[in-house]
Amino acid sequence: MAKVLLFFVCLFASGGVLAELPLKISTWCRPPFSNLSQNGSLDLVIKEAFSRIERQAIIVQKPAERSLTDANKGVVDGEFARIDKIGLLYLNLLMVPEPLFDMEFVAFSKMPRLEYASWRSLKPQVVGYVIGWKMVENNLSFDRRIGVSSGQQLFKLLNQGRFDVAIYSRKFGFEEIKQLDLKGIYSTEKPLASKPMYLFMHKRHQGLIAKLALAIKAMKDDGTVRRLIVEFDKSVLTNH
Repeated sequence: MAKVLLFFVCLFASGGVLAELPLKISTWCRPPFSNLSQNGSLDLVIKEAFSRIERQAIIVQKPAERSLTDANKGVVDGEFARIDKIGLLYLNLLMVPEPLFDMEFVAFSKMPRLEYASWRSLKPQVVGYVIGWKMVENNLSFDRRIGVSSGQQLFKLLNQGRFDVAIYSRKFGFEEIKQLDLKGIYSTEKPLASKPMYLFMHKRHQGLIAKLALAIKAMKDDGTVRRLIVEFDKSVLTNH
């Protein structure tokens, strides 16, 4: 009896059964791009990509910094959406080499006709940013900066005058402004940076990387990504 029990324990541990368990993917993204019902535009893209490789994904929302560190520790199986260089900082994370979308990082302010040509040009201002947005953190290499935990907090404090400028994604920022019903907040027309954003997986799932990349590419080719992200983003932007 003990030998039979040991056999089944080994069978489960080998991955034959465990490999089919749902994969937990964390994100810092918020509604309507990701939500608790897992039917935001990005949630649907991620879940469809996993479905096409015959796996199930569960999306969980976490603060930006925690989402990243939990993925690196293996608390969750993967994380999105991040720039490519995240893998150089968090060595347990492997990038799925097919971008989900391009993100424009812009400056928001209560000052109209706002223009900043470079990260350096922000230096005279008090600048707010979200902790865990590594590309932004690395470019704000000066003292007059304030880190906050979420995009919602970022725009609330900007509206209250706690800082002069907030750095955030153009499309995510417009949505935060809409959700908070804020008025008189403007963004720069020219982005400070535009970066492709990726899904990352913990290294224990290295065998899924190539399959996921092919699935995402196929979703772009057949119009699925455009339907779920691009057209949605246009509707957000045209309302601002």
